[in-house]
Amino acid sequence: MAEFALAAPADTALASLRAIARQDAAETRRQDVYAAMFAFAVACLERGLTQTAADTLAFLAQAPGLSARLRHEALETLADLESRICPRVILDARAFAEGMALRTMLEYLLDLSGLETT
Repeated sequence: MAEFALAAPADTALASLRAIARQDAAETRRQDVYAAMFAFAVACLERGLTQTAADTLAFLAQAPGLSARLRHEALETLADLESRICPRVILDARAFAEGMALRTMLEYLLDLSGLETT
């Protein structure tokens, strides 16, 4: 997969994801991981990385245990994105994210950005 460079807010969100990936799962609250993923998706949107944002938002939309507030934000952001891009991108993102484990999604995002989880 192609690596991409992110700036400012995206760097902060990516640093949070990397730190979370290195922690023991028992030490990390699932909501913190989801919040960092949402921040990363928003940062990707700001950089025009719509596929990565769509993948992340689609994952969050179906993530088990996601807070109602964050699910609402993810769904609204995904709907807004869907109104601006080809609907096929959203369909592909939803199919991609369906049933994906949290750790798998986290590793996918870090791999996309060229970072390692260990």
